[in-house]
Amino acid sequence: MKLGCTYIKVSDIDQSIQFYENLTETKARYTNKSRWVDFDCGLSLYNVDFDLNQLKNDENSRKHYNNAYINYVQKEEIRNSQNIVFNFSNG
Repeated sequence: MKLGCTYIKVSDIDQSIQFYENLTETKARYTNKSRWVDFDCGLSLYNVDFDLNQLKNDENSRKHYNNAYINYVQKEEIRNSQNIVFNFSNG
């Protein structure tokens, strides 16, 4: 298993994009502004509220998330604190 990228949970994605573009002196590589933003340096930003809304409003969306992540984002203390999520992959 290896580290794919590091996600930082943000609540204001537009402001965060501007901050991290200035910090890394690069533009975001990929943007799905309602959910996440990816930078070439292995850093990504994500809006956990997007995933929570998907899980609440669309039963079919559960197949797109693994159970460990679903349990993680549904905890109240997780949603109300600053968090970093490490994304690991096999290979």
